[in-house]
Order: sequence, then C-alpha cells, then structure tokens
Amino acid sequence: MEPQSQDLWHIRQAIELLAQHIPFESDFAVKAELIEELRSLVIRHGARIDRAVFGFEARQELMRLNLWSIFYDSRPRDQQVDDQISYGHGRYIQAEFEVEDDDH
Repeated sequence: MEPQSQDLWHIRQAIELLAQHIPFESDFAVKAELIEELRSLVIRHGARIDRAVFGFEARQELMRLNLWSIFYDSRPRDQQVDDQISYGHGRYIQAEFEVEDDDH
C-alpha cells in the first residue's frame, strides 16, 4: 500500500533527523543501530522522495553512507549534475601549488 503524502512527509522527516544526528552519536552501538534504521527507511521509501528536500547536513551524511543515489532527482535532465555537487553550491577545487626551496 502506497503511503499517503502525510505519511511520506513523516518518513522524510525521520530520514532527515536520523541523518543529522548520526555524526554526533558517540555510542558506537547506538550509532550502528541508527545507521541500520536510516538504511532501512531509505531503501523502503527513498525512491519516492525528492533529494532536493534535504538540507545540507542530512545530504552530506546520506552521501557518506552511499544512500544518496536512492532518492529521485526532480530537476530536469539537463540540470542534473554529479551527485557530489550540492544544490546551489559549486564544487570546490583545491589548487595544487608548487613550493620552491630557497637555497641561499
């Protein structure tokens, strides 16, 4: 049975809150349980949730756990880019600089 939109909203909120909380959990057993709960929710419901609704912190954790690709992308095909680029933010490119030794 397909969840109603209110049910899906509650599921999305649970996913967002779990994803935001996991990085700050210090008890490894609890952290493992939270990650498994998050994975379960994402696997069961993620395909019906637009990735644009998640905030930065949740998005970063979902990417770290390799769950980000499960969500659908509502943007037009020509606006979809690499998953590592966040919405509204460009990819930061770290320039490499050569360091010269001064042998006087």
